[in-house]
Amino acid sequence: MKRFDFSNLGAYFIPVLVLITIIVLVFLALKPQVVNLKKSYLKVQEKSERLENLNKKIDILDSINGESENLKLIEAEKAVPSRKELAPWLNEVNILADKNGLLKLGINIKPGKVATDSAALETNNTEKKGTPTKTAKTVTTKEDKEAVTFAVTLGGSLENMKQFLLDLEGSKPLLSVTSIKSKLQEDGSYRFDLRISAPIKGVTQKGDIIAEPVPALTDALEAIFKKISRMISYVGISVPTVPTGVEDPFK
Repeated sequence: MKRFDFSNLGAYFIPVLVLITIIVLVFLALKPQVVNLKKSYLKVQEKSERLENLNKKIDILDSINGESENLKLIEAEKAVPSRKELAPWLNEVNILADKNGLLKLGINIKPGKVATDSAALETNNTEKKGTPTKTAKTVTTKEDKEAVTFAVTLGGSLENMKQFLLDLEGSKPLLSVTSIKSKLQEDGSYRFDLRISAPIKGVTQKGDIIAEPVPALTDALEAIFKKISRMISYVGISVPTVPTGVEDPFK
């Protein structure tokens, strides 16, 4: 049997090594260009998708009745304003209190909030131990940015307060009673301490909103809008003015 002569491989070793080196160098030289081409392709594809979304959005906007949408927006703004305007909210409470025979005993525009329940608990524990107490710090939460909270004190009967709450539920701007405390007075009437929250919704812009799809008015949203439209509006009613520096505008 004839044996293979390995001595002949030496003649092919150097050419093969040179060929492999050339291939590696070519690959390393072309790799950055390939990466750049891939990035450019992805950018072109992204721009193409954005352009397609814009064309679809333009077609949808052309089919929308702008005047009708503006009227709906104005109506929704009456229920949940985009700005913090305390006067209409206080005026609404003032009118409903007068309507239901409730006395307006006081108002606190900034009732304040403690940081956490644990902070309040820690304060109580230090009081029991006889050590100096520390005031809990006021913090700003996401809820504070989406609602304005104020407190009012009213006086009257339980029936009057019940009717006041019913009227408040069916009126706009939207006001939510987050807590209520009652105390029987010597004359048989009640003192009611209410904490009221008024929701606000500002316009937020994040990222590329131009090519975002047009929000759809679903059946659920349409039902909510119809309910809001039927509410009694206290927006635009003249607000009685008081001299500067008055602590309680109800008096």
